[in-house]
Amino acid sequence: MTFVIDKVYLDSLLTNPEKVYAIDTIDYLHHYEKVKDKLIPVEGLYITGIGKPIVEFSTRYYVYNGDSYTLITSIEDIKITKSDIYILNQGKYEMRYKYSSLKKIVDSLTITPKVNYAYVKFLEHMVSFIVQRFLEYTTYVDNRKLTLCLKPESRDYITADEFIDDFSDLYELISDLVYENRWNMYFIRTVDTSIIVERGVDYRIYDWCAARVPED
Repeated sequence: MTFVIDKVYLDSLLTNPEKVYAIDTIDYLHHYEKVKDKLIPVEGLYITGIGKPIVEFSTRYYVYNGDSYTLITSIEDIKITKSDIYILNQGKYEMRYKYSSLKKIVDSLTITPKVNYAYVKFLEHMVSFIVQRFLEYTTYVDNRKLTLCLKPESRDYITADEFIDDFSDLYELISDLVYENRWNMYFIRTVDTSIIVERGVDYRIYDWCAARVPED
């Protein structure tokens, strides 16, 4: 079978392709209560408000007790040792926060944030999932990262697509961003409380189509 691509379609692959969008998760806080109890919380030491914890428990943050480094699993580890906080980076312990600095902002610290960071990550993976659903070249939409944000007993919420109705405004936003550019590549990441969506050209697709445009 011979594929013939017209020049108009080829040009559409490059129509306003490279663009960066920032989706502020604060705009979607009104949905938080719908999923709050379904999410696996990110436990850690937060600065009051919404955002990533400055210390995430049971990951790679440590205190020093005078003899050895101990993994931080709760706020008590910090209170008892009154130690500076270290991060394990490529096998080496590096100081991340001084205990004296944390004491100065103690009134702003909490382990029970108003909005757990798990919600931000959930929205990030939801955006990625929705983007994948629109792409022309995607044959399989991976929902594993989205599903793993939820407690095991709540994962039917994703497999049954219930979240699409609950987050219809976000779904419509992604549709507007992606629908006319379904052959582009998308890169998604989180910066603080914003989800960054970067759109670029997949030149493999462009070159394949360019080779099939008839010569004038």
